[in-house]
Amino acid sequence: MEPVGYWVPIDTEQHRRKFIYVLKHPSRYAAYRNWVRFVNSRPWQAVLDIPEFQGLLAESPTSVFMTENDYSDISKFIPEKEGGAYELRTYVANPNQLAHLNARFRDHTTRLLSEHGIKSLAHWTPFDEPESENTLIYLIHHANREQADVNWRSFKNDPQWQKVARESEGDGQLLAQPPESIYLKPLDFSPLK
Repeated sequence: MEPVGYWVPIDTEQHRRKFIYVLKHPSRYAAYRNWVRFVNSRPWQAVLDIPEFQGLLAESPTSVFMTENDYSDISKFIPEKEGGAYELRTYVANPNQLAHLNARFRDHTTRLLSEHGIKSLAHWTPFDEPESENTLIYLIHHANREQADVNWRSFKNDPQWQKVARESEGDGQLLAQPPESIYLKPLDFSPLK
């Protein structure tokens, strides 16, 4: 398991007590094998026996296995300085629109985001159905949380983006619902700072 990043929410009122992390595995089968070995390893069992680590979770963790999209390359991202605000966004597409949504990101959106100070880091599609048919999850970076609001206003008011958005929805609206967004700050041991 290769750790990509570990974060906690910036806006704690909206996403109270969440801990979010991304791990990279060579394959979906390798992920299964890795987790089985991890949870059954003696060092991990010893950690679970430490009193202060017992009862930390209010509910079972949620896992989403994802495939990195062809236009995504998180390895190229190097922050100008540590910190900033990461943003994890989830889009749910209308039936048969996920390919069009990915094409819009591949051909236009990632470039336009960059022009407005929003750095695209990774774009994933969930591995398992039904989310594999309609969901896009992506991670972006802003200089800070306040700048994120400025960046999004600038992006949404860009005439070039407005034209791309109109043209890409010629065959129908791409999204089934408004995007879900959560702003994150990296923990000090996160590979992505």
